[in-house]
Amino acid sequence: MADPRAPNFSVFRHDSPVFRLTGYLPIFPIVFKEKAAAMLTGTTASMYRNPPKTVFQPPLATKAAAEVLIGAAQAGQSLERQLGRMTAEPARRIDDLDSTGCRSPWQEYCRSTMVAVDFALQHGAQVLVVTQPYGAGPTFRARHSEQQSEVAKMLERRFGNPRLRYVNFGDVVDLFDPQLSFDRMHLTAAGNQRVAAAFAQPVLQMAAQRASGRR
Repeated sequence: MADPRAPNFSVFRHDSPVFRLTGYLPIFPIVFKEKAAAMLTGTTASMYRNPPKTVFQPPLATKAAAEVLIGAAQAGQSLERQLGRMTAEPARRIDDLDSTGCRSPWQEYCRSTMVAVDFALQHGAQVLVVTQPYGAGPTFRARHSEQQSEVAKMLERRFGNPRLRYVNFGDVVDLFDPQLSFDRMHLTAAGNQRVAAAFAQPVLQMAAQRASGRR
């Protein structure tokens, strides 16, 4: 949550040696672990923080199948760790914070977003920057809303490029609604469907813009 004493340098794709070497992110370990968690506990939430108590009792065959998936995921991650010795990741840092014009403590977040957008636009891509559903709870929501307000203003100040668009999906999904989010963070199928529907119009508009040659 933007502690200037400990800025967030996490870019999880770069934690994968395969991604660093090839640009391809293997998702099978994640899929296997989530599937195993669902088989063992009835929900993928048990993989993440504050997992619910186990109420689902899988039969022996299901437990055995889940163990196979976990083993496959661990084998893949072991291979990645070995490959990692050949693909060292350079130190991560965030420079030139004042260039964003964002208020403290959001300069690191704004700078990282600005660099990513700059890179994409320079390589001829269209860019859609989207605020994800606001965090659950009044304190989290207020800070998330302030963060996104700062980044939206930064994008407006910095870029006047028709290939860039910002949309706010903060209120598209209520993370307190168990029909839309099973753990107030990750979305259910219904939650993802609602977000997908919200994406449709801006994506189609950008596709039409590209087709017309207005770049």
